[in-house]
Amino acid sequence: MTTITEAVKSLAEVSRYADGDDPFDVPRMVLYRLGDAIDTLSQISRVVALHYREEGRAEHDLRSYLQPGQERARTAAPDDSDRAYLAGLLGRPGAEQDETGMYGWGKSIVEHFDTEVQEISTRAALYALSSRLDEELSYSLGDLQGPARELALQLIPLLAQKEHEEPVLT
Repeated sequence: MTTITEAVKSLAEVSRYADGDDPFDVPRMVLYRLGDAIDTLSQISRVVALHYREEGRAEHDLRSYLQPGQERARTAAPDDSDRAYLAGLLGRPGAEQDETGMYGWGKSIVEHFDTEVQEISTRAALYALSSRLDEELSYSLGDLQGPARELALQLIPLLAQKEHEEPVLT
């Protein structure tokens, strides 16, 4: 069965490839790995929904929980919400009337969140989680450097503790 750890590993690889500077390899590998993560998580959600369906959960509840209105094919052409979100993230001028609300969403991410701290934390967590799958720590942490590497190295022992143990923070 496909696992969430596979999706985590793909997302860690997205982060690893995104740091590259090869104009061909970076977009190719980032999109491959994002596609892998999407496919894995999609399969997991279908299997979980099937499990609850077999247990007798109401179909209308499951459809609501799966949020099918939000689903779009990743190969679909960009729409107005995608363009507005990208413009907000990049600080470009927004549309006169953004009916999707995505321009404001993208803009608020840049304005209200410490994106550097969030990126360090996210990358450290992804690399630490993926390291649990690899025997070679040097491979799983790869080229992760600086504060993100330090945080990942702190997280790895915490992730390795047994469920019944209290985490030891240093």
